[in-house]
This record gives sequence, structure tokens and C-alpha cells, in this order.
Amino acid sequence: MAKLRFSQKLTLVKSLTSDIIAFPAFSYRKLKDLLMLCADSNIDVVLKATGNLCDIFCDILPDYRIRQLGDEEQKKEKLSKDVIALRQQEQTLLESYKEYLTVLE
Repeated sequence: MAKLRFSQKLTLVKSLTSDIIAFPAFSYRKLKDLLMLCADSNIDVVLKATGNLCDIFCDILPDYRIRQLGDEEQKKEKLSKDVIALRQQEQTLLESYKEYLTVLE
């Protein structure tokens, strides 16, 4: 990411944002890439990335409370593949949101 030019970084922020908002169930892992851009040396890229992350989280966060699961809880239960995928998506979303709050601080 450090080798990209300013305009390429802004284009990357735009494309990542549109991908995540369009298909949040399939592209939630791209939040990590957008969070990496929040640590850029250029303040304009950081501001654009944090602003877009705010829009993303407002759009894709569920209305219900996401519980952080321990390893023991996950191993005890026998779950379907769909539930496992949903829990993995929720945990990644929760971790990304915590990291975003750290960036904002």
C-alpha cells in the first residue's frame, strides 16, 4: 500500500467502500484493508478512509447485539455451516469495529 500514489489510494478507498456496502456478507474481510489505509502517512487518505468506514459501519452493522464468543463456546456446540459463517462474519465485524474505534481515539 505504501507504493501506491495518492490518487490510487483514494480510488482504492472508493472501490473498497462500494464493494463492502454492495455485498457485506461476502466482502467483510475488506474492512481490514480499509483499516490499513487509516494508518497511512497522508492525512487526506486517513480522513477519507475513516469517513468511509463510518458510513460502512452505519450501513452494515446489525440491529442486534453481537456477542463475543470464547473458544470453549464455539467447540461445545454443533452448528450448521451457515451459522458458523454468520458467526465468523460477526466476529470479524466486531474486531474491525473495535480497531476502528481505536483509530478514532
